Amino acid sequence: MSLLPTKRALEIWVLGAWYDGAARTLPQRCFTAMLTPLGWLVARVAQRRRRARAPGTAVLPPVIVVGNLTVGGTGKTPVVAWLAAQLRAQGKRVGVVSRGYGRSAASARRVAPGDSAALVGDEPAWLAATTGCPVAVGQDRVAAVGLLAGDVDVVLADDGLQHHAMARRLEVIVVDATRVAPLGNGRCLPAGPLRELPGFVGPAQVALFNHGAVSASQLATAGVPAWASTAKALHFAVQPQMAVNLVTGESRPLTAFTDAVAVAGIGHPERFFRALQAAGAGLRQTCGFSDHHAYTAADLAPFADMPVLMTAKDAVKCAVFAAPNWWRVEAVVAFAPGEGERLLRTVLSALD
Repeated sequence: MSLLPTKRALEIWVLGAWYDGAARTLPQRCFTAMLTPLGWLVARVAQRRRRARAPGTAVLPPVIVVGNLTVGGTGKTPVVAWLAAQLRAQGKRVGVVSRGYGRSAASARRVAPGDSAALVGDEPAWLAATTGCPVAVGQDRVAAVGLLAGDVDVVLADDGLQHHAMARRLEVIVVDATRVAPLGNGRCLPAGPLRELPGFVGPAQVALFNHGAVSASQLATAGVPAWASTAKALHFAVQPQMAVNLVTGESRPLTAFTDAVAVAGIGHPERFFRALQAAGAGLRQTCGFSDHHAYTAADLAPFADMPVLMTAKDAVKCAVFAAPNWWRVEAVVAFAPGEGERLLRTVLSALD
């Protein structure tokens, strides 16, 4: 059973118009057809902005962008956390910048200890707590990078692929490969999910395909869509590992949950739900909220008599009013054999 708030139900209808192909209803087909000229205009504007941007070597500290071509979640924030850990292990001083979607802070600022997700955004709050790296947020990503200058050797930008004022050494493009058509109908907003057309990005980038909850052997045999044939194509999955109680800190394996509710306020909640089930969690029902949803205790009050499993991104917003039956799911980024090392070598080469 899936509980869908009205806003989320509308989002699912639009996503169906973009992604469902032959299964689209007549109103959905009319919706995309009517908006196609506007999508073409967005694509051309994006192309011109990309061609006009500054060279990637002009900025100190150097920036590595981890972003996506489509709206919604693809798994880029866990990749940023993974890269931060790998680069720190190589002796690099790593900083992170993010827009900080939904933050109340108006200007660019560094995330300070104790800053709430409401103040700086859910993803920056999670990245600061998880990575231990200095994190700066701001709609002006150049200003955010400037707040870290002098303290770091490299900046990882969580999103910002289309923020062309921010020069970058390398673009790591993350794609949600759990969808039948990872780039939807191939049209730009609002006729489709694309922020820019993949053909305009260029060949000298890295494409990371998020295959959800699959094994390393499955990742090793995953195919590469034709548009990415000239890119460095790598494959990974975000694998749930265990659940941590938001009140007591107790850890349990996901197989211990046989009758739970899963909630997610991320770009693609269904990917999280499938990953939980693949990891052995038994779900009675699921509840998908809009990406960056601002939770209240009332949102989860209907589930007072059962365990509630949520993403780490949701947990940073729920911790201040957590109930004893709420659990944060910890996950790891797993690459196809040898491909994590390839990604790290490519990033280090871009920094030389």
